[in-house]
Amino acid sequence: MFFLVLFGARASFGASETHQYVGAVKCGSCHEAEYQAWLSGPHAKAHESLSAEQLNDAKCNTCHTLLPFNSDKRFQGVQCEQCHGAGKVYHKDYVMRDKELARAVGLIVPKAAHCQGCHTADSPNIKPFDFDELWLRITHGPKHKKEDKSAHIKP
Repeated sequence: MFFLVLFGARASFGASETHQYVGAVKCGSCHEAEYQAWLSGPHAKAHESLSAEQLNDAKCNTCHTLLPFNSDKRFQGVQCEQCHGAGKVYHKDYVMRDKELARAVGLIVPKAAHCQGCHTADSPNIKPFDFDELWLRITHGPKHKKEDKSAHIKP
């Protein structure tokens, strides 16, 4: 009986995956400069580079949208949570003020390896993925410097 209850809870958790995400607009309500940098960068429009057929192909939309593509515009493009983890728990102001708590409940501090999950050798790019070079294109607002790629998430 316990196994069925536990298994049932896990199955329903997977089915409600969209409820784990808050979307970039919600992140932007506190992180305004970062949100504006995202809006003007390539990730916000990543889904626009795909055809309708590709948007329905999990192989493509896994990297070009936050969740499997659907008509819910809140999750289109490569969003904050694709790199920082689902924000349902950590997005709350009182959690974000405590960086250790935020990390403990799901905030991810992205590294080059996170980017390389989508930017692979098989990605259709003209030149190879260079984290240090491309990080400069997606820096999150004025407090990010070339020397310190993680300034916005230091404790």
